[in-house]
Amino acid sequence: MRRAVATRPGSYLRKPAEQDGREFIDRVLASRNHLEPFVFAPDSVSAYRSWLARGRRGEVEQFLVCVRGADDIAGFVTLNNITGGALQSAAIGWAGFRPHLGAGHLTAGVSMVLELAFTQIRLHRVEANIQPQNTRSRVLATRTGFHLEGFSPRYLHIGGDWRDHERWAVLTENWRADPARRGGRP
Repeated sequence: MRRAVATRPGSYLRKPAEQDGREFIDRVLASRNHLEPFVFAPDSVSAYRSWLARGRRGEVEQFLVCVRGADDIAGFVTLNNITGGALQSAAIGWAGFRPHLGAGHLTAGVSMVLELAFTQIRLHRVEANIQPQNTRSRVLATRTGFHLEGFSPRYLHIGGDWRDHERWAVLTENWRADPARRGGRP
């Protein structure tokens, strides 16, 4: 495991680095049919470098979800718009890559990021905005403890269009009360 910041059986998280660019881009290109129209991930060297630069700002945390043993990048999870003060909140986003779809790596990755968000960053709320047609992400949100809170028409501009989104959220007290969703962590 290279530079692991959190681990689960079979998966681990690490921060992205410049040297991950080629593998990351190759995974995005191989997964394009699966990702779009929900996620338009960096698919070129310049786009990847811009994405990394966003992660150096204080209000964004980025993580690669990797396969233990092989060290393959299986996906990524980001915490965006991290806000302290009275809000103590962030928006989470994720994407899984071929050939590792359906193997549980992204579920483990989201679970690990939630653990970091609630224990280290000390957030109170993490929100996921999911397009209603994105069945896989809706299932993942439910599996990791998110609850549907509402609907926002034309909420986010993705792939050149304003897209409707469902608002899903998990609060620290709900997360702490459900050890199964935390991967059995105390």
